Amino acid sequence: MVGILITGHGIFAEGIGSSLEVIIGEQAQLAKVNFLKEDSTETLKEKIIKGIEEVDTGDGVMIFADLVGGSPFKVAAMLSLEKGNIEVLGGTNIQSIMEIAFMREIPLKELAKKADQAAQNAAQLFELKVKEEMEEEEGI
Repeated sequence: MVGILITGHGIFAEGIGSSLEVIIGEQAQLAKVNFLKEDSTETLKEKIIKGIEEVDTGDGVMIFADLVGGSPFKVAAMLSLEKGNIEVLGGTNIQSIMEIAFMREIPLKELAKKADQAAQNAAQLFELKVKEEMEEEEGI
């Protein structure tokens, strides 16, 4: 089973990981790595390496980072190049992790593509439509 590591600025990882477990239950092979203001990028790297070691049982690790280009994303991306068998998704949202949590038996590369698609599909703009607009769209 592919391991999951969530990382981000502040307590992003702890918060989104906690929400995930409230929604779908406790998850095996899940690590949460916060990048606190007192942490250096070297400290962050050490924390991510430790998290990878905790969740990787040989099938690889899918890392979910908060911001594309942020320090957690950059450190995770560099580690994926150094270590291999690691995929990194930036711009993480809870829906993307939740969907992937149910598919962790598929190969890592395929899982990464599904995570990317899930993240893109998760955001939607709320629009309030009046009854007349809805009827026009439905052809009533």
